[in-house]
Amino acid sequence: MEIEQAALIIAFHCYYRHNVRFPDPARSTYHTEMIKFVDSVESAATRLE
Repeated sequence: MEIEQAALIIAFHCYYRHNVRFPDPARSTYHTEMIKFVDSVESAATRLE
């Protein structure tokens, strides 16, 4: 669970940095990679239960 929370916090900061504070179209989707990572961690944890 801590990994998921940390990844979501990092995703928010990536979104904020590259879309709000310093807009950079080349990096504007970096946060989606972290969200995909969270989804993969959640599915892996579900399989282990």
